[in-house]
Amino acid sequence: MCAIASHSQNKRHYFPEGIMSDTIVFTNSDNAHMSIYSAMEIRAAVPGAKEQQNPWHEGFGVQIATTDSSYTRIMLYPANSDYGFLSDQPGMLLKIWTHSSNKDSEVHSQILTENIANGRHENSLCVESFKDGMVRVFAGKNSMNQVYEFNLPNATQGERYAVFNGKISLHLLVDEYTPDISATLRSSWTIASLNEYFDSHSKSLKPLEGYWQYLDQDTDENYAHIGGRYKLAIVDNNCGGYNILYISGAITLPHLWLPGMHKGQITSTIFPDNYDLIWIDSEMQQVNREAFATLEQNGHLLVLSIPTLKSTMRFFRMPTDNTSPETH
Repeated sequence: MCAIASHSQNKRHYFPEGIMSDTIVFTNSDNAHMSIYSAMEIRAAVPGAKEQQNPWHEGFGVQIATTDSSYTRIMLYPANSDYGFLSDQPGMLLKIWTHSSNKDSEVHSQILTENIANGRHENSLCVESFKDGMVRVFAGKNSMNQVYEFNLPNATQGERYAVFNGKISLHLLVDEYTPDISATLRSSWTIASLNEYFDSHSKSLKPLEGYWQYLDQDTDENYAHIGGRYKLAIVDNNCGGYNILYISGAITLPHLWLPGMHKGQITSTIFPDNYDLIWIDSEMQQVNREAFATLEQNGHLLVLSIPTLKSTMRFFRMPTDNTSPETH
């Protein structure tokens, strides 16, 4: 891994509008499958819709938690509440079902008439999914109201699609998600694989490779706080630098920091034993503002400095031969 994943809180992607005919649009991107929140909004009309006793066969909606064998769809179809009666109101049928093992199972069905336009005119549908399994559905013609909610395991996982049945006039399609930062920081390294790597490459390790133990730090609490007394592993990233991996010692968010997660990146400079530094702080945000690292005392002391945060951390080299650092 040469670059550390971006940690901006929300990702949003707009798609072209126009006439959509019997198609689905894949809306995931980047690390969207590793998200703690996702939402898709569609604003569209069904220009060919006619009033009839049964809901119109053309409609639009959202498909979530899509895998090779299952998915859930949340759709809107033009419909009438009491066709042929004085009490009849034009609206949109909200239909939700899951598909699994080649079978469809209805979750919810409801004709919406309040704050909903005739199907030939624009309506909006928004589906929000949360990591805990909550799914919320919003709909409306000018503004949206929550119209239903249900639980769906792994609601933010899998692929997402916008679904268009028949001829649909699309005016807005936007997909948004919030990455699970802890997931984007995970690497393929484990304690066992690090031990094996350091042992098998003991004669050819690069200057910074190995285990490093927190020694001390000089931090101005007005600018930064102590996030942990870390044990780290540093490995060559095959891109002219090193990856810093977390082993143990987190004080802030200790339940989220797992051995092998990325804690930063070090890149060589033209100056001996001086490196550019990208540091992942205790709250899993990148810090790279003029940060740098130096190797001192004949390679036995690593100093990480972040001047803009008035913080310096020192680590001492641990032996790698037959040594497995603690993971608590």
